[in-house]
Amino acid sequence: MERKHTIFLTVVAVATLLIVLVGSTFAYFAATVTKTGSEDDTQTVIKTASLGITYDAGSKVVLGTEEQGIFPGATGENSFSVSNTGDYDTPVDITWIELTNDFTGNDLVYTLTRTDLDGVSNSQVVKEETVIPKTDDADKLIIKETIPAKSGYKYKLNVSFKETNVDQSADKGKTFDGKINIEVAASDSKYTTNPSDLNS
Repeated sequence: MERKHTIFLTVVAVATLLIVLVGSTFAYFAATVTKTGSEDDTQTVIKTASLGITYDAGSKVVLGTEEQGIFPGATGENSFSVSNTGDYDTPVDITWIELTNDFTGNDLVYTLTRTDLDGVSNSQVVKEETVIPKTDDADKLIIKETIPAKSGYKYKLNVSFKETNVDQSADKGKTFDGKINIEVAASDSKYTTNPSDLNS
């Protein structure tokens, strides 16, 4: 009788241990999202176990004006911050998502700069002037950028339709639309903090 009781207690202990392990693993990867206002014009804050991501004006990249559309010389800017509150350096990928670009030439470009979280210190160009890709997977803004522990970076993405002083009428009425996605990079798996999931 005592042997059955010992086996029963062992099974209960193992089951409890499994529940605790699964529960703590889920808690480690669970994300908390705080959002107010509409998607395109408000601050979005996303936090994981050790990263905080702040889109200063939403994740959407805006170029040109509603009245004029996109015209030669039009520029747009998007700023966002990635902070690491954890004890370990964390690599991230910064990519385009939901990208629409039907411009014909190579005049639609972007540059990406980075500073410390204060927005001033240690300014550096992360990506020189680069033609905006036609699809999401054609060009990654940054792959495996290491965010130091207890630190972070503020990024500024500048987008422009270059004025070339030659006929650019082939691109009249063309469309550009896209968002910035930031995800933790890992060798075997990725936990996505995808801004398009915020309205789910």
